Amino acid sequence: MTASNILETTDWSHLLHAHGTAEGAVPALKTLQGEDPDPMAEAVDVLEPYFLRQSTPYPATPAALRYVLAILAEWGAERAGDESLADVAEGLSIFVRNIGFLLRRCEEDLAGRAVDAQAAQRAREILDERAAAPDPAAGASASGSASAAGTPDGAGAAGAHAAPERGGPPAKGDDVWEALGELRDPLIYNAGLELMGLTSEVLDVFVPRVPRPNGRIDLETLDTVVPWLVLPGADDARTAVLAEVCDRLDGLDPTDPRQREERRTLVQVLVDLKEDLSGLGEDEDPAVRALAAISRPEHEGAVPELVRALRRMTEEDPESVYGPTWTEIRDQADSAVI
Repeated sequence: MTASNILETTDWSHLLHAHGTAEGAVPALKTLQGEDPDPMAEAVDVLEPYFLRQSTPYPATPAALRYVLAILAEWGAERAGDESLADVAEGLSIFVRNIGFLLRRCEEDLAGRAVDAQAAQRAREILDERAAAPDPAAGASASGSASAAGTPDGAGAAGAHAAPERGGPPAKGDDVWEALGELRDPLIYNAGLELMGLTSEVLDVFVPRVPRPNGRIDLETLDTVVPWLVLPGADDARTAVLAEVCDRLDGLDPTDPRQREERRTLVQVLVDLKEDLSGLGEDEDPAVRALAAISRPEHEGAVPELVRALRRMTEEDPESVYGPTWTEIRDQADSAVI
């Protein structure tokens, strides 16, 4: 399904994001199909506050993710690499990546659950009831205007109480969620389950873009896809990406400072994918040794290496020792030692 079809056929008025029903976000979403990078970048800024606020999946989040994936698929690699759209592409990828991290954290909570269809249906009914209810503010305004124009007050009141059609102003604010009461948690779980079911669609878009010509790897795409590779149903994609990462890692020279940052990044990916890196415990790069120790802290020599890493973190410039991975190493080493 194309991005336009998703936007047009999705019933956004019955889907909630963090701030109410989602039809109000449709203009911003539509902007993502445009050509002007500035308003597109502004539209990207809507995604997380509305569809992933406080790292929470909302009923509208799966539809937003489908839409973003359709846009990226239609762009293709060429437009995704357009320098003028770099900020937009990065923002969309971060949105996808952060959903993956969210699912990774709540995978155990979702395990064994099924979609609560009754909760979803009851939520639709409540939203319909709210849409059909008279707006007191609008009623007062309409009545006052009618009297001022010389219209009988009774006619003005009748007009004020006419039920508004669906498609009017979106339902906004915390009051919408308060109206749903105990349905909130089932709806959030439903959204998480639906997002989990989109894993294959995410991987279909991003995994083919991981390898680049000349045996290189697109590290930004890899960063986006990694959290999705540990989710159920990702085994084949995980195997394919691991093969690319290991091939590239084997081709990098541990003694070449120009390749050190990329090498550390790829080793960090292997840690994230829970690979056994004990074979790198004697690596000459202290960052790689620390990452190897993090991957298997029970192995002999791992804890002393982690303690050394933590001690080095007290230096004025730990990045000079560990590069951009130093904060990750500090956090993971601290947890492993404890």
